Amino acid sequence: MFPKNILPKLKNAEVEKFLPGKSIESLYRDLEDKNHTALLKTGKTTAGHHMSIMGINPFLVFQSKGRDITIYGKEPYRLKGNPFACLQEIIDNYSAVELPQDIPFSGGALGAFSYDLKHLIEDIPDLCTDDINCCDMHFSFFSELIIADEIDGDFYKLKLDTGRTGPPRGLARGEKPCGNYLGGLKSNFEEEEYKEAVKKVIRYIKEGTIYQANISQQFKAGFKGDSFRLFEALNRTNPAPMSAYLDCGDFKIISSSPERFLLKKGLCIESRPIKGTRPRGKNTFEDSKLRQELIKSEKDSAELAMIVDLIRNDLGKTAQPGTVVVSAPRIIEEYTNVFHSLAIVTSRLRDDASPLELIRSCFPGGSITGCPKVQAMKVIEEIEKNKRGFYCGSIGYIGFNGDFDLSIAIRTFIEKNDHLYFNLGGGIVYDSDPQAEY
Repeated sequence: MFPKNILPKLKNAEVEKFLPGKSIESLYRDLEDKNHTALLKTGKTTAGHHMSIMGINPFLVFQSKGRDITIYGKEPYRLKGNPFACLQEIIDNYSAVELPQDIPFSGGALGAFSYDLKHLIEDIPDLCTDDINCCDMHFSFFSELIIADEIDGDFYKLKLDTGRTGPPRGLARGEKPCGNYLGGLKSNFEEEEYKEAVKKVIRYIKEGTIYQANISQQFKAGFKGDSFRLFEALNRTNPAPMSAYLDCGDFKIISSSPERFLLKKGLCIESRPIKGTRPRGKNTFEDSKLRQELIKSEKDSAELAMIVDLIRNDLGKTAQPGTVVVSAPRIIEEYTNVFHSLAIVTSRLRDDASPLELIRSCFPGGSITGCPKVQAMKVIEEIEKNKRGFYCGSIGYIGFNGDFDLSIAIRTFIEKNDHLYFNLGGGIVYDSDPQAEY
């Protein structure tokens, strides 16, 4: 798809185990220049999440908008094509490089997929306005990484030698954070508008067009300051297993997500869709009561079963025959502020299916679209006013060995042009109450 000589070569890798005496977010906070850096942080709140990764000094940055792709390597290189296939080609280029195998992560890309990539995957009308105007994909390949096992307390420094110093040419840079200002919140929906939007979804459900759809409203606030402080505050109040802070130069992504979209280890695949949430109680009695309320909720249970069926179908597109299994139909997980009900769906990837093919075949996640997925996305496009951008997309890492771990980007802020943007929404079903949804 592109000439390979535009990609920097990896000459060798050095790994060192060390004890920093502080947390990985403290190490990140100490960086003088956070331009084009990344932090993927686990909150150690649930089983199956234990690795945090910090990336600095990118030697390669991949960006796309629609079919327009820019690869920032030796020089900026622009082309038109399928960004999923192009990113896979870059991963494949480095897959043969000999890298350390005795550490949790031995190099790759850290970044995010926008929800709006759906237009490259399915035939969906393009109706929403793009107020934020970010790219659709942003992945950075870092020459310096710190990997932390948050359970065992082990830290590793990984340095990849490309023979180059400094960031790739042509990358947009953000200004150093200054000021301390947060403006008032403004939604793109008035209250009555949003309730009418919920009623419209319910009419579609009654007509048999869809079974469920997730709709959201977008909030915007003026902002000046250090958005990493926002990330830290978010993680103090709501520690989550898949948090992220991505400094992409001219915009930043701040996320505290509890939901795993897809995990790949070798040929083993796992998805953990969430459907059903209750707040934690103020005391033991109230806590137990709210947990039981979630357990007994027929609505939440039915929604989860519906999404599990959708994800089984998505995983089946690239799975070895007979390997798609619902290993946990419904479990309750405890977080600092909420209970979530979720399922665990697993499969084994076909030998001839690539990692990015798997991601594309399941994207975007069914838990934040609805069912049937394509029709639900058409309803969302009709009802929501603004493009979601990275909200309800996915954030995480993709290793040179093809393994990856990706979140569903909920509880996520975008900072750009002195503003914060975020969405709030939920799944609408037949008996949803418009006032309660608002």
